Order: sequence, then structure tokens, then C-alpha cells
Amino acid sequence: MKSLHGLVLLQYILYAGFAYGRSSDNAFRAKFIRSELNYTDFLKGAANNSETMVPLQDTSTDTFFHVGTIPIGKLHNYTSLKFEDLLAGAKNKAWIPAQQLKEEIVNCIDLSYGSFSSNEFKYDKELHGWMIMTKFSCTPLKRDNILLGIAIARVRFRLKEVYLRRQNTYWTTSGRSIMIRDIQKIADLFALRYSKFVSNRAEEDLKALNSRPRESRKRSGTLLHLSSEAYEILEKKFPINLEYSPASGSRPFIFTSLTIPVKSRVMVVQASKRHSVLLNLSRELSGAAAETLDSCAEPSCFTQTKPNGDWKLKNDQHHCTVENAIIKRLGNEQDLIVYQTSRSFFKFDTHKRRTAHGVVEARQELTEEATDLWTNLVQQQSSLALLMHHKRTVLPEKEKLKAFWRGQFLTSLQ
Repeated sequence: MKSLHGLVLLQYILYAGFAYGRSSDNAFRAKFIRSELNYTDFLKGAANNSETMVPLQDTSTDTFFHVGTIPIGKLHNYTSLKFEDLLAGAKNKAWIPAQQLKEEIVNCIDLSYGSFSSNEFKYDKELHGWMIMTKFSCTPLKRDNILLGIAIARVRFRLKEVYLRRQNTYWTTSGRSIMIRDIQKIADLFALRYSKFVSNRAEEDLKALNSRPRESRKRSGTLLHLSSEAYEILEKKFPINLEYSPASGSRPFIFTSLTIPVKSRVMVVQASKRHSVLLNLSRELSGAAAETLDSCAEPSCFTQTKPNGDWKLKNDQHHCTVENAIIKRLGNEQDLIVYQTSRSFFKFDTHKRRTAHGVVEARQELTEEATDLWTNLVQQQSSLALLMHHKRTVLPEKEKLKAFWRGQFLTSLQ
């Protein structure tokens, strides 16, 4: 009888321990979702009637969302693993950047906290436009697991065509050139759609975990807690600029094709692993930026790259690089690394002008005004990405920032 009671007691202890562990994991998973896949602050500051203000002919969207755990031991031979074996739901989604995400997952092994985002805007007058938005976050979980969250949306769009009259005999259509102000409106619109998609999917996961409702979320639920000094440094080095280019200033410059990729990273890494982490990410950073972050011996180090006249021309495409990077020493021999990079390019369209000898095409030149407008555009898109994906972790809560975003979006769409 005693042995029977002992067996029952042992089973109860094991079950209670398992239930407690599962409850603890669920609580941490809910905190992770609120911290990394929470776009409610961004959505609160946006307009709801924006879609009618953008000259879109049609759009189509593909999405992917996943929150789950992966055993670290499974990643040692990750090169031989299929991506769909790592993440459920990725099968039959050939458009997902599988290799990039596999590398992101493996990089998590060396991170105490990692968050990566990418907003890539592309347009080709002869084809259509794309905007691909990605958020990837990860953090170690007990029992040698990694908890990660991924949200991706790929949007394809076409602008309304321009109708042309040819010699008073028939009408035809032409692909539409794009202006800087168009880019800003369209990027904001798709950022809002993406944020709604992620928020809805995150809410579904929280309900499945029996977590608290949306109204109870607070900033205390974030995974990354920084000092006031760290927030002040980030605010100074990554100033938020959401202002649209004035219509009168951007109208003279039209583009037939362009690409604006903005990559953002926020990482906490052990100082002893800093070199290996930066080595794995060396393709994203310039040599000077990587060296500054790797060799920093001060409490904080910062590097910045602006075009400053260093524009490269290739196949009628103008290329430039914008880069901001900072490293800040934290306690417990850990470093905070935050950076944004963008390697963008554009191709001018030709202006058609009527003269006494007929309609002629006039080439656009890369003037100082054009370079200033493009640089401001890239900086504005970088601010949008930081505010959209990383506000809860690296930007302090400021009501005036919300109010500015709301007012900026409403007035700029008029």
C-alpha cells in the first residue's frame, strides 16, 4: 500500500512539475508576443481612410506568421535541414526567403535577444511594384530551446495607368512613373495593412494561450529593458523623421524604377560573442561600421554613413548607401547593438515636353535638390521602419510622437 501511495505521489509531483513548466512557458511566450509582435501603438496613430488617397489600380498580398520553439541541438546541422522542417506552415510558400530565415534562426544561438526587420519597397514602371515587410525576433528559452516569432507580408501592386492620346486617332495606356510623395503614401498604407495583419494573428495566439486581453498590455511586458541613458542615446542617434516631401518640391522628379531596402537590427549579445555575431552579419554592414562596432572600447560607439556626394551610376541607375550603427555597453558583460542600413537605387524617367518641333524627351539630372530629396526619403523610410517594428523596444513612450504620426499621415494624404 505504501508503495502504491508513493507511486501516486511521484506521478502527482511529475504532473504538477510538467503543468507548471508548461504554464511558465506559455506565460513567457505571451510576453514575447506582446513585446515583439505588438503593433497597436503604431496603429493608434494612423488614419483609417488612407486607402482612398493612394492611386492604386489593384493589389495582391501573401502572408506568413509563426511563433514557436526550436531545439538548439537541431540547428547544429542546419544546412542539411529543409526550411519547412524548421517551421510549420512554411510548406508550399516558395516566396518566403528560406535561406535568409534559416541564417537568422542560427544566429539566435549567440544572442541574448535579437530582433530583425526589413522593409523593401520596389517599383518598375514596366511591371509593377512590390513591398516586402519582415519582422523576426528570437530569445533563448530554458531547456536549450529558442523561442522565435516571424511575420512576413509580400504585397504586389499596380498604379493606375496613364491614358495617352496618339495623334487624335486612338487612346493607349502607359505605365505610370512614380514620385517620392507617391512612395511615401504607398509605403505607409502597406505598413498599416501589415501591422493590422500581425496584430490580428498575435491576438489569436494570445487567446489560444488564455492570455490577458489587448487592453491590459503595458510597456512592462517588453523583453528588452534599457536604462534612461540608453534610450536617450538611441533617440539622439536615430532621430524620427516622418515628414513627407513637399508636393511642389518632389513633383519635378519622377522615376521609372527604384528599390529602397531598409534593414534594422536590435541585439543584445555577450561581449565575448560580439566578434562572431558581427562576422556573421558582415554582409549587411560596411567594413568601417563593422570595425567600429567590433573594436569599440568605450561605453558607447557610433558610426554613420551618408551619401555626401558618393553616388554611383551604373546602367543609368543612381546608387547610394545610408547607414547608422551604435553599440552600448550594458551590465553583465553584455552589449546592445542597434543599426539600420539601406542600399537604395533609382532610375530617372524622362520628361516629355511639347516644343515648336513636336514632343521631345528631356533627361533628368542628378542635381543637389534631387540628392537631398532622395536622402530625406531614405531617412524617412528608415524612421518608418523603426517606429513600425521596434517602437516598444528602442523608442521611449511619447504621446507627442503618436500625435505627430497621426497628424502627419492625415495631412500628407490630402
